[in-house]
Amino acid sequence: MDSRSRRPVRRALAMCCLLLAVAALVPVDGAAAARARRAAIQGTTKDASFQRLNELAGAITRFRERLAADPTNTQVLNKLNLALAEYDSISAALGGDQSSPDQSQPAAPGSDPLGGPIVPPNCVAGPAGSGSNVTPVAIPDSGGPVATSTIVVAGAGPYLYDVTMVTNITHTFPGDLDMTLQSPAGTIVTFSSDNGGTNDNCFAGTTWNDDVNPGGQVPYTSNDGVVGDHLYGIGVLATPLAPEEAFTAFVGEDPNGTWTITIDDDAAGDTGTLNSWSLNIETLAAAPVNAAPVTVANMTPVAIPDSGGPVATSTIVIAGAGTFLCDVDMFTNISHTFPGDLDMTLQSPAGTIVTFSSDNAGTNDNAFGGTTWNDDANPGGQVPYVNNDGLVSDHLYAVGVPVANLAPEEPFGAFIGEDPNGTWTITIDDDAAGDTGTLNSWSLSVVTCMCMVAGPGCTLTCPADITTTAADLNGAVVTFAPTAANCVNVQCTPPSGSTFPVGTTVVTCTGEDDVPNATRGTVVTTYSSGNIAVPLPDVASMTPQVINVADMGTVLDVDLRIRLNHTFDNDLDITLTGPNAVTIDVSSDNGGSGDNYGSGANDCSGTPTVFDDEAATGIASGVAPFAGSFIPEVGLSAFDGIPAAGNWTLNIADDLGGDVGTLFCYELVITRDIVVGGGGSSCQFNVNVTIPFDSCCIDDASGDIFRQVVASVPSTSPLYGYWEYEVAATAEIFAGIGNHVAYRPGLSIIIDDNDDPAVFCHAEIDFPRRKCRVQVRDITTGRNFVLRDRNINNNMCAVTPPPM
Repeated sequence: MDSRSRRPVRRALAMCCLLLAVAALVPVDGAAAARARRAAIQGTTKDASFQRLNELAGAITRFRERLAADPTNTQVLNKLNLALAEYDSISAALGGDQSSPDQSQPAAPGSDPLGGPIVPPNCVAGPAGSGSNVTPVAIPDSGGPVATSTIVVAGAGPYLYDVTMVTNITHTFPGDLDMTLQSPAGTIVTFSSDNGGTNDNCFAGTTWNDDVNPGGQVPYTSNDGVVGDHLYGIGVLATPLAPEEAFTAFVGEDPNGTWTITIDDDAAGDTGTLNSWSLNIETLAAAPVNAAPVTVANMTPVAIPDSGGPVATSTIVIAGAGTFLCDVDMFTNISHTFPGDLDMTLQSPAGTIVTFSSDNAGTNDNAFGGTTWNDDANPGGQVPYVNNDGLVSDHLYAVGVPVANLAPEEPFGAFIGEDPNGTWTITIDDDAAGDTGTLNSWSLSVVTCMCMVAGPGCTLTCPADITTTAADLNGAVVTFAPTAANCVNVQCTPPSGSTFPVGTTVVTCTGEDDVPNATRGTVVTTYSSGNIAVPLPDVASMTPQVINVADMGTVLDVDLRIRLNHTFDNDLDITLTGPNAVTIDVSSDNGGSGDNYGSGANDCSGTPTVFDDEAATGIASGVAPFAGSFIPEVGLSAFDGIPAAGNWTLNIADDLGGDVGTLFCYELVITRDIVVGGGGSSCQFNVNVTIPFDSCCIDDASGDIFRQVVASVPSTSPLYGYWEYEVAATAEIFAGIGNHVAYRPGLSIIIDDNDDPAVFCHAEIDFPRRKCRVQVRDITTGRNFVLRDRNINNNMCAVTPPPM
């Protein structure tokens, strides 16, 4: 019988039934049964309640093993359901505490000394940020206010890269505590929620960092170094620990400003003190450039055996990515009738092992049947809370409802800096009998990064102007080579070796800076407003919301994501203005009386409406709350080709009375073409191509003969031979009639009037010396050549060619 058939029984039982049946549930001694009754009826000591949780956890395991062997045993089934219900009830009364790992079992190896963060290629570490607060702050008992303390960081670099925190917390029941760290940008990370159980003062000197547990492969009972799976001891300091939610969520923010630690005690009976805490923040001098994600999937189903069987494994090989990993996202499609049985890890090619979920989601079938795991999935969630959607260990699950986005139980930030190329392995262990499942498919998306570094600068020097002679009107082949220093991708237009036409051609050469190991090509970056709550007033415009993009590069594509609530979407006009001051109508008066753009959490972890030129459906055809991707009313392609850097401004106007709303988050996904270095260099020069001519001018008694002889051309050329024009001598003012014209294709004779070939030599041209001229034009190039009778008194050829 599967877990689905057990749930109606489990959920229908009331507490009164539990109290009557508690003694029969678990084979424990009379004292233990008495403690359980007192804990349930009188709310006595938490120690007793916690002990009861441990007893029930063991009993649940035994009942499920018996039920797996005998599925029709309704007596065992009923006891299992009662035990589960009591466990859930006591856990809720303790603020969500879970049973401690069985300390009689060995812990998985894992905890490793902290090392400094590895800096991406070409990147330079910026000034570190640090601070401490040694003023003690009391942690009130449940029902009291939260305890808060702040540290102001100043003088750090602009790009946060790694966070290490140390806490000195004394408390007689640390399992009561939900604790968060909030950055100046407003991002909130839960570093521990209901961990440590009854083990006094286990966080009294704990170092918290994403990288502290590089091992811990399933199957294991406990996993030292991971806060949710650590093997705690009373009065024994637990350090170092990987936080329950990744500090990687802070990466990329400006760390300068006020950081806040918040501690909530969610169960009565114990108090404590935040004695002191400190932060150490590593930064980069400039933001690295992310390469385009490399995504690979494995679609081969793998069975997940029941407890006692082998672990399920599946692999993905990443190839062709960069060598410095900066971000990992994973997608899982897992079907299982009791996901709370599952301990799941992801192992990198370097051997680092991260537990992304251990015994989460309880009885909620198929909770991970379509989940994207991402360290940034839950930027909010301030204590006090009962649940914290988006964090795998605190999410409010439902039967048969896959969770779309979850932050893993151990940070994927542990993989940062590794080479992602190679074999990645997912491993799943079912640690309790009675249910099975399947890893239907999974995929990985890895992003590598490095910094752009300006080199010494490209210096490009072009040759001097080049003059050459063509054999004919087809032009001449010309070769050349500019001198380049610290340059790459040197290109000239037209290129060397081209055939240049007769005349003058301007050649332009360009080159880029030669920067070793620099990133080139296309990168995709998401820019977020962060969690905001901007009012959308009635019949008015909201306060414009600006995202400043500091990254260089040319825009190739822009997508816009919006998460907002409004009670009448048709009132809203949404526009986006780029750094080039162009404003795009994204959506105007769509959605009718429907509510909201996007759904889910009222922050950036909610499901947004995506505006994407490549979507299949126009926004005007969508239905509120516009789930999925839509083509905006005016294409965002209007921004293609502009520099990405600058202010991008979202504005939303309500143009009809009666409804208001709130903008919670907006994000830009910008694809950029990266130009490396300091802009490169360019230069220009001229290539002059001429045609050779010889000139001879002849005079005889019959008149003036103007003759131009073309030399040094092959006989197949249209110019081969000569041009000749004769003018008969008369007694008049040299009003001659041409009696002979010879010219080749592509040439024409230009004369002084429209008469059929004739030349007029006017008296003003020095009548006594009888000078005259004929102009010849090369039709193809448009160049003119002038033929002159230099001196009719002799028949000598002129040495100097006629002007061209």
